[in-house]
Amino acid sequence: MATSTAPTRIPDTDEIVAQYLTARKGEWEYIAVQSGVSYSWISKFMNSKIPNPGSQTLKKLRTWLEANPPTSRPHSAHAGAETTGSGTEPSAT
Repeated sequence: MATSTAPTRIPDTDEIVAQYLTARKGEWEYIAVQSGVSYSWISKFMNSKIPNPGSQTLKKLRTWLEANPPTSRPHSAHAGAETTGSGTEPSAT
């Protein structure tokens, strides 16, 4: 008896771009400037405020993201802002 396997689903470009942007959340401002896609568009796209994102914008962003893999995030405007401190600060009691 032959075993059938379901065809593998290929992610859509919008899903791929969302995955890249999720992984690089602190870099959106830098990505916007470098890719030519506005920060506003990226933010709205990632917050599901664009019901039908344009294929050309997605392609432009995906092309840039794939050509510029993540680094150690030196471009983040808020580098280090995510850390809560070393625990050596006096408490505010």
